[in-house]
Amino acid sequence: PGVASAGRAGASLFGGRAARLAPRGSRGMAVSADEIKQRTADFVKDIVEPVNLQEGNQLPVSTFEPGGRVAVGTSASEKRGIALKVPTVDMDKCTQCNYCSMICPHAAVRPFLLTHDEVDGAPETLKGGTRAAIGGGALDNYNFRVQVSPLDCTGCELCVRICPADALSFVTVDEAIESESENWDYCAALPNHGSEVDKTTVKGSQFQQPLLEFSGACEGCGETPYVKMLTQLFGERLVIANATGCSSIWGASNPSFPYTTNAKGEGPAWANSLFEDNAEFGMGMRRAYKQRRDNLMNAVDDALEDPSVPMSDSLRKLLKQFSVLRHDNKRDMLLPKGKSVYYQLREKLVPLLEEEAGKHDKIRRLNDDQTMFQRNSNWIIGGDGWAYDIGFGGLDHVLASEEHIHVLVLDTEMYSNTGGQASKSTPRGAMAKFAEGGKATAKKDLGQYAMTYKNVYVASICIHVNHQQAIKALLEAEAYPGPSLVICYSPCISQGYPLAEAITHCKEAVDSGYWPLYRYNPLLRESGNNPFQLDSKKVGGDLFKFLAHENRFAAVMRRNPDVARDLDERLQQQITERSKHLNILTRDQLDSEFPASGASDSVLILYGSETGNAEEQAKSLWADCKARGLKATISSCDDYEFEDLSKQSTVLVVISTCGQGEFPANSHGFWKKLQDPTLPLSHLEGVKFSVFGLGDSTYSLFCVAAEAIDVRMEELGATRILNRGIGDDRAEDRYYTGWDDWTPQLWRAMQAPEKPLVREIPKPVYELTVMEGDPKAENTPYEKLVPVGSVPLKLTENTLLTPEGYDRDIRHYVFEIKGTPVRYNVGDCLAIFPRNSRESVDEFCAMYGLNPEDELRVTSLPDARNPIPDELKTRQLFECVLDIYGKPNRRFYDQLALYAKDEEEKRTLETLTSDDPKGKEMYRNMSEDMVNHVDVLRAFPSARPPLDQLMNMIPVIKPRSYSIASSPLMHPDCIELCVVAVDWEVPSKGETRFGLCTSYMKTQPAGATVMCSVKPSSIVLPADDTAPIIMAGMGTGLAPWRALTQHKVMQKQAGVNVGPCWFFYGARKAATEYLYREEFEKYEAMGVLHMRTAFSRDQARKIYVQHRITESAEDVYRMMEHENGSFYVCGSSRNVPEDIYNAMKEVMMTAGKMDEDDAAAGLSSYKMDGRYTVEAWS
Repeated sequence: PGVASAGRAGASLFGGRAARLAPRGSRGMAVSADEIKQRTADFVKDIVEPVNLQEGNQLPVSTFEPGGRVAVGTSASEKRGIALKVPTVDMDKCTQCNYCSMICPHAAVRPFLLTHDEVDGAPETLKGGTRAAIGGGALDNYNFRVQVSPLDCTGCELCVRICPADALSFVTVDEAIESESENWDYCAALPNHGSEVDKTTVKGSQFQQPLLEFSGACEGCGETPYVKMLTQLFGERLVIANATGCSSIWGASNPSFPYTTNAKGEGPAWANSLFEDNAEFGMGMRRAYKQRRDNLMNAVDDALEDPSVPMSDSLRKLLKQFSVLRHDNKRDMLLPKGKSVYYQLREKLVPLLEEEAGKHDKIRRLNDDQTMFQRNSNWIIGGDGWAYDIGFGGLDHVLASEEHIHVLVLDTEMYSNTGGQASKSTPRGAMAKFAEGGKATAKKDLGQYAMTYKNVYVASICIHVNHQQAIKALLEAEAYPGPSLVICYSPCISQGYPLAEAITHCKEAVDSGYWPLYRYNPLLRESGNNPFQLDSKKVGGDLFKFLAHENRFAAVMRRNPDVARDLDERLQQQITERSKHLNILTRDQLDSEFPASGASDSVLILYGSETGNAEEQAKSLWADCKARGLKATISSCDDYEFEDLSKQSTVLVVISTCGQGEFPANSHGFWKKLQDPTLPLSHLEGVKFSVFGLGDSTYSLFCVAAEAIDVRMEELGATRILNRGIGDDRAEDRYYTGWDDWTPQLWRAMQAPEKPLVREIPKPVYELTVMEGDPKAENTPYEKLVPVGSVPLKLTENTLLTPEGYDRDIRHYVFEIKGTPVRYNVGDCLAIFPRNSRESVDEFCAMYGLNPEDELRVTSLPDARNPIPDELKTRQLFECVLDIYGKPNRRFYDQLALYAKDEEEKRTLETLTSDDPKGKEMYRNMSEDMVNHVDVLRAFPSARPPLDQLMNMIPVIKPRSYSIASSPLMHPDCIELCVVAVDWEVPSKGETRFGLCTSYMKTQPAGATVMCSVKPSSIVLPADDTAPIIMAGMGTGLAPWRALTQHKVMQKQAGVNVGPCWFFYGARKAATEYLYREEFEKYEAMGVLHMRTAFSRDQARKIYVQHRITESAEDVYRMMEHENGSFYVCGSSRNVPEDIYNAMKEVMMTAGKMDEDDAAAGLSSYKMDGRYTVEAWS
């Protein structure tokens, strides 16, 4: 079936569906997960256990499978327990970065996502060791745990050393076995939830099950992390041809086989041929597979064209999609969350093929070849001895081909496990067999050689140093429609230093220029960009310190110092020349690497980036500067020569914050130098600057890196030209929300042109296929059209709380959560995902000339801002995804002008986003009128962006969050909300409009399904239950305080001693807006609650909540100042927070006898202590 054993060291592994390895006679039929498990269990019982008891010679030949095929995942049964010390995690320190898992050579440290039910069923030692998952989206529904397998860990120390928060520490293996073995067994048996997370990031990749685990590689092995990462990114469709060497030994040492399968029975197919012919072997596997897939394409076309073949409309539709993709030679694209287009298509096809296989022989034939519908990921893997030396001829043949095949070179430079002799991969100056005095010639530059072909993707990576660059390179190489070569710097024990130090040592290798990081992607040339990207530009490390740390160099220094010095100096010269050459290749950024002496009139853009987001935004800013005629240079913070910073005229810094206040790895050196206390306070005098920070507001130390640099640059005399910009990953449009607000202000502050000098319609960032729709065809399920992390909840109650016909529509909603993964705490919010009405969407489609029934196939390209589902109808796009009835921002008007065919309309749109006073007034009037996207498109009929452009111009519908009005102690099976419907008048149109979400909710009947997710809020209850609680809420702002009061009621009923609970509640009229009056009065009667109400319209003189607070100044001050009370406010962000703050300041001044400054300081102290919390909405 395309993967077979051959040669003296041959072996192949059953890899399940992706491998297409199946019982003889079943062609491309998938092997079931249960069958694979049974094979592995039988193999362990019949072969592994006897061999490990040294009874292997007694096994009869009939025990073994003919052809060298073996079971997978057998290494998991061994549990060798070879480490003396094993790491454990302090979850209170853990920042959930997942670096420990990424670097673990044996997959013995892993992050796990657990549902609330899974936590409830966990061992007692595990229950207290989970924390709420951080990161938003799907993670909101899970708990997080880093778990170590004490019996599989080798004690290499890498996880402890890479942890940025010192959350991992060592204990004895006996302690770990006693405390952690049961936890590991429980976590490892749980369903893997990684499919809900984007696996193209460092953090997301580690939630994917590693399909390479517990190998026999050395402790600290530098090869396995790369291959393990391959299995996490592409494992369900991975096919490996492995050259003999270290990677074949730890990859398949009979009877221990570390490659395994996922719960579906999918996993890598692996085969090992000779050391000499691996490239040819892998090429043959790829071509055999390609031929089989071409045959499948012909069979699909034959079945579709034969009218006598009966098939369902659904099957016909999917087969047509496959045929179109194959005939158009569409390369496989990664969808959101990193899934393959072909893989997803196959997932839909297989159930239909199996169901309809009996209808006709031609469908049965397709079902027999069902695994061929996906595109496998073919990789040729081997060490440096194979790639640079004995197998180079075959490798060159592969690189010179047009074949879509990938090569991974695990470069230890040591000819590891295949002789250890000097070769073309041995660096100058290193000792090796047959070069005991140090190798005199330079190492072959395999990357530069491959780049001469111009059509080969080439990358040089080091996962120990730049994790995101390594993942990017693997993803880009896999997606590249031709040969690709990824060269991986792989620390090895043969290099002669303790591998526990590999992370620091690898950083020295990169910093000194010994191992450059770069990517060469020929596809970039097609869009006019430089195909070469140097990811490690600055060479500043001490090469000789790096060399002296490795025995292969140090031994030569000890034996013959003069020869060693000469060889090492020649190596230094070689590295310097290579560095200059690589900087020339990346010419777009040349100026920033070789800045002119003296003052610079160019804009310097510095970035600090951990996951790549800040780097991408910085590059976007650099391109925008160039487009406006500005001279601009760009560099990572650490790659820039800090001494030249004071010579710059304008410096823009774009920096992210990692975890709990960490600086990105490529900005540590810059920040250290910027903090130098010996720098004079005039050091940056004359330098103008601005800073933009990226972060996630769910972390307590949000954007502190940007804040720290901003403050420090001003301290050193630099002039801030624009206040710090903030990009919050949890904002409506992620960090783009803050970016789109900051950049127009930046151009004004820099007195630069508002718009690029040459304006062109951008290239589409979505690949869109439109197919004629069938009204009878099924819609894509609603659950697949909303962002990950949302859960369908049943609405069981929709009750109007105010009188019928009253001018405020306030409703009580109840959602059932029993039997769902949803859990909540007091103070949390429920996010509702609304939909535009079908009638309004059909009206828009008619105006825009679209058929709402047309079926869309969407592939998001890397620059896409909006997450668009890959399959949906046009109606669903506007009903469930794009916020066409939302308020447009300036960017929308600006982009729309590019499409206006009418010159007057074009001028008007351009004026709207200009600094022209008339344009500002027009924009202000349209904003006050609450004009929506449809209004604008209707007003400018000549501007009609095509659908694939509209997808990137209009934001997606955002969920609206509402404070939960119930306590889980009182209502564990449901969530209750109290929501007022939003409406407003549009004077220019003389009509009333309604808020999207509240109007959607209002029309949902009991029994309807609504997509929701629980969001944590800033409300934290005091640890001391006896501490007083003071709440202030207006209108529906009582929702969280109703929940908190219910919490206190349930505590009291359970015998808990609870402290005073005061509630200052305000509304217009008691008769119509005293919400939940009977309930609150009941709680008062129970002695739990003390109510102070303010109904502003019930008397001639208006009385508000702030008045009631100042009337109770003595009580409020006593509870806050002397009884360690907590104060909570909930209401509209327009006036409520400020009014209540002023009232509390008056309380401090009158009851506490303070002046205004001391009162303000006292309130600030409450806020710092977490005892003054504001929950406001806009």
